[in-house]
Amino acid sequence: LHLVTEHAYSFPSGHAGDQAALLAACALVGWTTASSMTTRVGCAAAAAVVIAVVGLSRLVLGVHWPTDVLAGWAIGCAVAGATGRCGCAPYRCGQCAATGCHTEF
Repeated sequence: LHLVTEHAYSFPSGHAGDQAALLAACALVGWTTASSMTTRVGCAAAAAVVIAVVGLSRLVLGVHWPTDVLAGWAIGCAVAGATGRCGCAPYRCGQCAATGCHTEF
């Protein structure tokens, strides 16, 4: 079932990758700045749900294969993880222990 006809390359899914990068980065920020575990888990859960819905919508529309979406998610999460690790680099030098960015992911 193809609800939309796509004429461009499909690997990896740019929609799934972009949303995974943005929302996983937001979840990492929420995780490191939230004071309660409930808020941390809520940020991560909300991001995971939206990431999954965007990826699954690409499959339902018939514009991607599952491998396209999985690759998009993997690249997006890798970008978010690399960005998150770079954001805490000053702590490793001992310069920002007071800011709380030393939280390990």
